Amino acid sequence: EPTRVYPAGSVASHVVGFVNIDGDGQEGLELMYDEELRGTPGHAEYERDVAGRVIPQGRTNIVPAIPGTDLVTTIDLPLQYQAQESCVSAVERTGAESCWAVVLSVETGEVLAMVGAPVFDPATRQTLDPRCEDAEDPAACQMFSNFVVRGMYEPGSTQKMITVAAALEEGEVQVGTIVPDVSDELEILEGA
Repeated sequence: EPTRVYPAGSVASHVVGFVNIDGDGQEGLELMYDEELRGTPGHAEYERDVAGRVIPQGRTNIVPAIPGTDLVTTIDLPLQYQAQESCVSAVERTGAESCWAVVLSVETGEVLAMVGAPVFDPATRQTLDPRCEDAEDPAACQMFSNFVVRGMYEPGSTQKMITVAAALEEGEVQVGTIVPDVSDELEILEGA
């Protein structure tokens, strides 16, 4: 029976994703590019005798399989490993539910690492987080989805970077400028 092999194991498991028993992509790149990665299966037909044995000089029809497309990422595997270890360590040290991090190339915008913790083994689809082994519902601990690309972010925090970038670009502030505390409330109309 054909099986999928993940040479890097749990490293980049949230990015790569996994397939089900039928080889269908279920998460990550395996799901997103399932059709391209799948290829076309081949088949072989042999003429057999009444006992089911292949007739050596009988008719045969062999159609070779066509391999799927190769998928090349910009992930830097050693950097991915280091970032993942840092996330796993942060979750263990702080008791947080999860940790997510992305490392981008400043020059190109390429994704060099995209990690999450707890991690899982894509071959077995089991979490590697020891806290989940004793959980009442271990399935709830198995974090297969990549929160970086599927999660919901509060837009307020991401907008701060745009505001700061615009202020720097317009020369209103410098890199070393200290912004004083800003009030939580701003009165726009008197009494409103």
